Amino acid sequence: MSDKAMLVQQVKQWQKTSAGHKQAWYNYVTQADSKNFDPNRHDASFLQGFVSGTEVGSIVPTEAAAVSASSSTKERLVNDVKTWQKLSDGHKQAWYEYVKQKGSQNF
Repeated sequence: MSDKAMLVQQVKQWQKTSAGHKQAWYNYVTQADSKNFDPNRHDASFLQGFVSGTEVGSIVPTEAAAVSASSSTKERLVNDVKTWQKLSDGHKQAWYEYVKQKGSQNF
């Protein structure tokens, strides 16, 4: 495996750790005036700069990103459920039954 390929794998592993880790990569890319978040599209020195930063602690996971990512995930799920309920009265009733089975009355 080439040096660049190993660096790409390190960056990808970092991103998979949490939403905050992924956001730290996005911040690094954005600060370099790039919008290309695919590690494969950057040269080895750019990737090494990121990996080195994570190793010495100058690049750390963005905690706020974890909150906003989970919020956007929740919003997406809420919208998916609302859309599904609008398909028919049967869909809406199925949702109500599911919520009741889970011990809630918050439809």
